[in-house]
Amino acid sequence: AAKDSMIYGAFIRMKSMTSTTKISFVVAFLFSLTAFGQSSPNSVYNAYGVGRLNDFGLESFQSMGNASIGMRSDNMVNLKNPAALNSISYPNQIFDIGVSMSSFSQKTVDESNSTMIGGVQNINLWFKPSGRFAFTIGANQFSNTNYNVTDLYHHSDVVQNYDVIVDGTGGLSRIYFGASTELVKNLHLGGRVSLLLGQIGSTQSITNNSLIGDIELIQNSSVSQAVFDFGAQYAFERSAHDWVVGATYRPNFLLSQRVESMISEGGYDTLVTNSKSNLYLPEMYGVGVSARFGTWRVALDGELEKWSKNQGTESNRYRDKYSVSLGTEYVRGKRSESYIDRVAFRFGGSFNNYYVAVNNTKFNQIKLTTGIGLPTQRQSGYINVGYEYQGLGTTEANLVLETLHTFTLNFSIRSMWFLKTVYD
Repeated sequence: AAKDSMIYGAFIRMKSMTSTTKISFVVAFLFSLTAFGQSSPNSVYNAYGVGRLNDFGLESFQSMGNASIGMRSDNMVNLKNPAALNSISYPNQIFDIGVSMSSFSQKTVDESNSTMIGGVQNINLWFKPSGRFAFTIGANQFSNTNYNVTDLYHHSDVVQNYDVIVDGTGGLSRIYFGASTELVKNLHLGGRVSLLLGQIGSTQSITNNSLIGDIELIQNSSVSQAVFDFGAQYAFERSAHDWVVGATYRPNFLLSQRVESMISEGGYDTLVTNSKSNLYLPEMYGVGVSARFGTWRVALDGELEKWSKNQGTESNRYRDKYSVSLGTEYVRGKRSESYIDRVAFRFGGSFNNYYVAVNNTKFNQIKLTTGIGLPTQRQSGYINVGYEYQGLGTTEANLVLETLHTFTLNFSIRSMWFLKTVYD
């Protein structure tokens, strides 16, 4: 009887945890679709292209500069390369949700300001129904288009000065489903379908001039597009250390935008028009390699996005984006009885040239990252804490130098699914 009670109690606990995880995922998923925008900095560079692009990955790899194209982890979900989804052997279900808090600063030659932002960063549910196949479903923010810019213009001695205020809102969210399998021994393939959807809005207002009057132009662009990306990894097993090489590819897609424009003067005369505009989401290539040396893991990535295929303006031109990422992780002993030995320490960084040259000026983006992974009791989850410094832009050519200090907190909850109940 005691044995039956123990088995039944364990089954009830497992069933309760599974149900709680499912409900938590659904609630967090719906909440995240409206909360991603809260973590968007009002960057002046969000006004170009599809806005400021976000890295694709969970905190455990973001703290390593997100260098993970060639990484296979046995306990953390790797989203950057879908071929790595089946690398986890235990447990067979992981639910991740991450939040962030940032200090955002902007600086020009003459002035500077700063603000605090925060919100949901990502949500992901990973599960592995069999030894060879693994799947993931989740959502995160693809790009940010929030910005606020005020320019002073001088038309003529008669009209004199007037202000143009431009407010940008919105961005693109990504909902994705991915899968991976081992094709032959040590060769792993993966694919993912993502739905990019959202609204990109801008409001241009002419003020502070009695002759011109108050003129306002409002534009709202709606985007909904499915995109695909693919990945591969090959693991070289060695007794002293392990090597993994990986590759990713995303073909180019045409983002068709439905644009509604409204022009009003003084709030009375209004003209509404509807049109379409297109922007290519370029093809992207990525290669990566990682190696394990005892208690250390080191990873290096390189990526290319061909944004130059898009046509910009005379002063704001698209250019191909080259990215390099480097990261490392130290864990003294994953199976040690000592708690500190099981803690993961991570460091990394990345560098890329921004994909738009603004005012015919090229500039770069740099990120420096660090973080720790704290295992919970009985290995039922991880708490990943990270910090990222990000620098973007320049004070040359009347542009803005932006810095972002971001603290992230990711909860990784683990449980067992797909188990048959056994009665004695």
